[in-house]
Amino acid sequence: MTESSNLGFSRQDKLVITACGISMLIVQMDWFTLNLAIPVIARHFNVASNDLQWLVSGYMLSIGALMVTAGRLADIFGRRLIIVIGLAIFGIVSLVCGTAPDELYLIIARVVHGVGAALIFPVSIAVVASRLFVAIEGRVRSPLVSLSLFRNVVLLAGAALAFVGAIGLGLFGRPRAPLAVSA
Repeated sequence: MTESSNLGFSRQDKLVITACGISMLIVQMDWFTLNLAIPVIARHFNVASNDLQWLVSGYMLSIGALMVTAGRLADIFGRRLIIVIGLAIFGIVSLVCGTAPDELYLIIARVVHGVGAALIFPVSIAVVASRLFVAIEGRVRSPLVSLSLFRNVVLLAGAALAFVGAIGLGLFGRPRAPLAVSA
């Protein structure tokens, strides 16, 4: 018997958990990178950094306002469909953000970007939690420990990769392409 069969994780469980982890990671990395990129974006659009605070605020407001709705939609229409729609919105709007002609266009796109993130983030956590609880039920004292560990790994990876995105902004000097790639 292999170690993975002892833990109860099938190949499909591993793939689903990995896909959800990557989905959560891109949302985290996008947010962290944006915070680091605001001065570069301000220079690019020739505006003050303070004028771009709505990039972060609009994104976070749309995520916060829609997380519960996204969870409910996942209950009604299925988790997979909602995550796929969220990833599609997130990916398409990432390209829109990367080609924004001015700061107002970018701010509006970031609010819509947050809608995609709101569909991804809470639903991914629910999918991972359901896989962990089914796979390790009765074998681990607290499945929440595994879920917390998973979440912390995703957060740390997102923070670390944000620096990669920031380095890309420093090397290329233009926020458009690195923003789309980092998102």
